[in-house]
Order: sequence, then C-alpha cells, then structure tokens
Amino acid sequence: MLSKSILKVGILAASVLVTSIASADVSFSENASNYNFTTADGYLGTFTFDGGSTVYGVGATNFDFTASTVPLGYTREASTQTVDGASRTVVYKFYKQANSVVIGNIANGSGTSREFVKGVVGTPTVYSSLPNTNATYNYKGVVFNHIDGTEGTLDYNVNVSGNTITGSGSIAGVTGNRPSVVGGAFTLAGDLEQVTFTTDSNGKFNPVTGGTANLTLTNSLGDFELEDVKYDIGVYGAGAAEVAGGIYGGDLESSAVAVSGYGIAGELKSVTPNP
Repeated sequence: MLSKSILKVGILAASVLVTSIASADVSFSENASNYNFTTADGYLGTFTFDGGSTVYGVGATNFDFTASTVPLGYTREASTQTVDGASRTVVYKFYKQANSVVIGNIANGSGTSREFVKGVVGTPTVYSSLPNTNATYNYKGVVFNHIDGTEGTLDYNVNVSGNTITGSGSIAGVTGNRPSVVGGAFTLAGDLEQVTFTTDSNGKFNPVTGGTANLTLTNSLGDFELEDVKYDIGVYGAGAAEVAGGIYGGDLESSAVAVSGYGIAGELKSVTPNP
C-alpha cells in the first residue's frame, strides 16, 4: 500500500485542475413546508419538479417538502443553465424520510464548490419522546451524492445515557469514478467519530456540526486517507426515528481528489438497553 504522503503527491502531480472552495456547515431548518433556497446557504441555480413548470431554487419559488407528491427516498432534478456566467449542469437531489429531508445541490465546472449537502430540513426529536433514556439507538441508511448508482451504506449509533447523548458510526460501499490520471474508479469508506448532542430549552435535539470523518479513498493508486473531512448530523422524529446530515470539506472536496460531499440518512432499526 502506498503511504498517504506518497499517494497525495502523486495525485497532486497528475490531477485535473478543479478549484477547491472552502465548505461551510450544513444548514439545518425546521421549515419543510416553505423551504427557501438561498445563496447564503450555498445553493446554485434552479429546478423544476417532476415535469412541472414552476421554477424552484435560488431567487425562485419556495418548495414544500411535506407535499404528498414528493416521494420518500430519492428525487433528482438536473438541467443545463447559466450559473456565474457559464453554462453548467445543475443538480438538485433530495433524500426524503418521514421526518427529515437531506437536500443536495451541485454544479459542474471549474470554480464551483464540491460541497453537496446544502441543507437538512425536518422535525427534530424531543427528548421526552424517547422510549428509553439509557439505551443505544442504531440506524441503517444511505450515503449518496449527485451521481445515481454510487450510493453506499450508513451505520450510525446514538447512545443515550441520561442527559449524556453521543453519536458515532461508519460508512461503506460508496463508489465513483474519476479520470484515470487521478486513479479512475474508487471506493470510499470510514468512520464518523463520536460527537455529543445537546438539547434546547424545549428538549429538542440540536444538530451537531463539525464532527470528524476519518475516510479512506481506495483507487488504482492505492489507499488515500482523506484529511480534514467533517460531518454534520441531526436526530429527527418522535422516538429518535431518523438521523440525517452531510459529509464535507477537506481532502474530500480538494483539487487533488475532486470528488464531492455526501448526504447521510438513516432510519431507526433497534433500541438496545445499555448494560
């Protein structure tokens, strides 16, 4: 296996130039029925939904994620439009669960951000709704970006021990493809390190920002340990029914690797009492 330093130098020397733009935290909101796509949250371009004529997105109509016409699971809308004076393919991609939606948006081309998840909207869990306040809540779900067919899996645990609430997990099975000069086809996997959740004065779970994601990208050049990658995550629905968030930043979106950020979403599968 190539060392991290050797592999990083090799990728940098051979990379196709893609400008790296600093990523921001995921924007968390509770207004799912009247969601506003703002440039302040990093959104680019617009979209129409399910073949309709109404334009949504930046500077356009707000969107109702609670509408029955927005299905559970994935929705992807892509179109060619002018962004920052250039013709680009703009993708909006959502992953909807019963209590939360992960909102992804990205545009191709040099000089555009590779951050994918711009927002998460939903109904935060209230502590008093938990069925057990001394237990581990396990979630299984998806890891995804703007490219269909590259999805991986999420395995995440939220441990509740009275008023101490922590979360950690892992991702696996993410795939993708880059030009051969930067290693071609790749897989992505790794750990989402422990974070601590807090609640507000009403008992609502606050989302966590800036957790550490220790990820390894594997391609024809070897194993590349990505540095300075972060993740944000929230807990949603009565009884802590879901988790939702995003992975972003660092080497994941750098000019050397030039992949993208990823959305994460999972449903509660088990509640195991703590010893």
